[in-house]
Amino acid sequence: MFHLTHVQHVLRHVADSIRTLNDTHCVIKPGGVVAHDAHIINKTLCPEAAG
Repeated sequence: MFHLTHVQHVLRHVADSIRTLNDTHCVIKPGGVVAHDAHIINKTLCPEAAG
């Protein structure tokens, strides 16, 4: 069973990777390779940008 802190660490790592790919913070481009997961992560970490 995963600890919540581990999940949060993984989500942050994935979110950082997404931000790097997008070259901007909290912007998810529709149709991207990880668009669906990115949208969920974006809503979680950057709710003000989820729109």
